[in-house]
Amino acid sequence: MIADERISIRTTKQTKSIIEQACYLTGVSMNSFIMDNAYRKALDLLESERSIKLTADEWDRAMKALDSPPNPSEKVQALFDRGYKIVD
Repeated sequence: MIADERISIRTTKQTKSIIEQACYLTGVSMNSFIMDNAYRKALDLLESERSIKLTADEWDRAMKALDSPPNPSEKVQALFDRGYKIVD
């Protein structure tokens, strides 16, 4: 993939120095270091927002709730009685 977009950031001297040291230790350019780490962090964040992690007990409770939903409230039942339908 060709990188043809630009990102510009400002930082403190201390932050820049720390990043430069990390770049030196890893043998990569500052641009590569920042982009790689920001990209991985973004992917992790997006993944965590798209998934739900449950314990075995939480999973069992969720499945039981889905298998036996509560009866509709009086107001919801009134809508059904008037012809409203659940649409998938």
